[in-house]
Amino acid sequence: MLTTNMVARGMVFNTDNPAPSMRLLEQMVTADRTSRLYVHYAGDCVSDKQHIQQNSPCTLPTTSPGHTASTARLLECVTRSFDTIARTAPQLDLVPLPTVLGWTMHTVQALPDLTTPLHETPPDTPPPEVDNTSAAPPPLARYQHVVLGGTFDRLHAGHRLLLAVAAITATSKLWVGVTDDAMVANKKRRELLQPYAARCVGVEEYIHAVHPGLQVHTVALCDPAAPTPAHEMPSLHAIVVSHETVQGAEDINTYRTEHGNAPLAVVEVGLVGMRAGGQKLSSTQLREAEGGGSDG
Repeated sequence: MLTTNMVARGMVFNTDNPAPSMRLLEQMVTADRTSRLYVHYAGDCVSDKQHIQQNSPCTLPTTSPGHTASTARLLECVTRSFDTIARTAPQLDLVPLPTVLGWTMHTVQALPDLTTPLHETPPDTPPPEVDNTSAAPPPLARYQHVVLGGTFDRLHAGHRLLLAVAAITATSKLWVGVTDDAMVANKKRRELLQPYAARCVGVEEYIHAVHPGLQVHTVALCDPAAPTPAHEMPSLHAIVVSHETVQGAEDINTYRTEHGNAPLAVVEVGLVGMRAGGQKLSSTQLREAEGGGSDG
C-alpha cells in the first residue's frame, strides 16, 4: 500500500526495440518519490544483444528443455529491468505486467494507484527487421502448478524477479515456501527480520499485483532436513529457482523420481545487481544498512 508521499508510475516497455525503453526505465527509477513502477511489456521480446543495454553484469535466465525460446526472450527483458532496479534503487517496487497475462495499456492505465499517465518511448533507433515469412515464435511455455521458496525478508529486486517469473510462468496455482521464524533465527541482524506472517503477506500481495487471478498458497518451511511440498506434491509441474539454488532443484527432482513422482521443469532465474567481486544483492545488506552497521 502506497502512502500519500509516494508515487506509482507506469511505462510501456517496447520489447521489439528495448534499448530506448531501458533508458526510459532508468530515468523513471530515479524520478522523485517513485516507489512503485508498473512496466507493461508489449511486443515480441527480441534477444538481439545489440538492442539491449550491455553495461550490466547480471546473469540472464535459462530454462529447462520444456521451455521455449520465447520464454527466455521475455524473461531476458524482465531480468534486464530488474538489474537496473537492483543497481540504482533495490527496494523499488517494480511490477512487470506482460501481455501474456492479459495486460493491455488500457488495463494498466486503469490501475487505481497509478498516479501518472503511462510513459511511452518514441524509438530513436529502428527496431530489428522482422521476417514476416518465417513461422510465428512458439508460445510462452507455462505450467499449471508451480512452486518456489525463500525467506523474502525486505523484498528487493532479486526477490521480486524470482516472484515475478513464477507469477508469469504459473497459469493456475503457485505454491511459495517461506522460511518460518525459527529457521531464520541465526541470520545476521535477526532482530530486524520481518516476522513470518508479514513476509507471507508481502509475497502474496506482490504476486497478485503481477498476476491478479493466480491462486497463491504460502506454506511454512520449518525444518531444513524435512521434505517440502516441492519434494512431495505429485500435482506440481515446475519449480522456479535462482542461479545459486539450481542444485537444490536437482536434488528435489532426484527425490521425486525415487518416490514415484514426475520431475519438475526447472526455471532458472538470473542474478541481478551483482557488484565487483561477485557480491550479490541481499536482505542482509539491507538489514545492516537499516541497523547502522550476506545472506538473502
